[in-house]
Amino acid sequence: MCGEVEDDKQFDNEVMARFLYIASGHGVTRETIKVPAKAPLSGDADRPAYMGELFRRVLNQAAGDLCALPEGEGTQTLANQAIVFARLAGFLAGQLPPGDDMTRALLEALLDGQDEPKRTFARLREHDHGHSHDHDHDDGHHHHGHHHHH
Repeated sequence: MCGEVEDDKQFDNEVMARFLYIASGHGVTRETIKVPAKAPLSGDADRPAYMGELFRRVLNQAAGDLCALPEGEGTQTLANQAIVFARLAGFLAGQLPPGDDMTRALLEALLDGQDEPKRTFARLREHDHGHSHDHDHDDGHHHHGHHHHH
């Protein structure tokens, strides 16, 4: 049993060393990495909260970049961000050994993520009593709100 724990730590150390080495090929170095003062999780029980917080942090970065853009550049940049994050997901999953096939989990997360804006919008509209001032809405007969022509 003790040997298994040591093997797991050795394996983890090898994966992490390889990850950092490969990331250095993209300009990520020990000098550029911002290490938090406190570890983001201490065990599996913390993992869901960590994942939620990481999602929010990255989403905040993406939203900040979008808000800093000149008018008319948001939609294309949003599409670019989606491609970059999909590439990053593949890059991270590609660090794992071939036996750890992440393809199904990545595709499920991608499809779930693609549906998430609809669910969130519906939840927000329900919370706001079904009335939004910021978006088009369709009452079944005619449109209200702002119209965007592409």
